Amino acid sequence: MMDEWANWIVLYSMPLLRDHLPKKIIQGWSLFVAAVKLCQKRIISSDDINELRRLILGFYDHYEKTYYRQEQIRLPAMKICLHYLLHLVDTIETNGPCWSTWQFPIERLCGMLMPLVQSKLHPYNNLANQIILRERLNHLRFIENIYQQVYPSRNKIGQNNDNIIYTDLNYEEKFYFPTAKHYLNKSMVNKLKKTVFDML
Repeated sequence: MMDEWANWIVLYSMPLLRDHLPKKIIQGWSLFVAAVKLCQKRIISSDDINELRRLILGFYDHYEKTYYRQEQIRLPAMKICLHYLLHLVDTIETNGPCWSTWQFPIERLCGMLMPLVQSKLHPYNNLANQIILRERLNHLRFIENIYQQVYPSRNKIGQNNDNIIYTDLNYEEKFYFPTAKHYLNKSMVNKLKKTVFDML
C-alpha cells in the first residue's frame, strides 16, 4: 500500500494535479514530490542529504504558511506526521537510506496474512492454523511422490499461461504481464510526457 502511495506521489501526482490546483499549491507540493523521490534512492550522498533537508524544510514552511497560518482554528491541520518530516534527514544520516528501514515488506506480509483469517471468534488461532497448514503443504515438495499427487500441474510451470513472461523451475516466483489493461487518453499521455521531461 505504501509503495503505491510513493509511486502515486512521485509519478502521477504532479501531472494529474497540475491543472486542478493553484500554482502556489503545486509549487509547494513539488518540494515534497522531489523529497520523496530523493528518499527512494538506493545510495544517498551528503549533497543529497543537504538537498533533502532544503526540500523538507521548504515543504514544511509552505504547508505551515498555506494551511495552518498560525491560526488556532487551523491547528488540526498540523498533524504529527508533518513534525516527523522534520526528523527525516537526521534519521537518514543515522540509519542510512530509507529503504533500509521502511515498512513495505511488513505491510506486504500483513496483506498476505489478513485473507487467511476466516474466524471472527478465534482469529489468532485461525491464523496460526492456516500458517501451519500452508507450511506443511510447502514441505510436501521434499516428499516427491506425495507432492506430485497433491500438485500434479506444478511441474508444468509456465505452460498454458500467456501472461507469464519469466519463470524458473527452481523458484516459485513468476513474473506476469499486467492482467488488466489500462488506457490513457491523449491528454493524459501528453501530461505524463511533459512532467517526465520537466523532471529530467
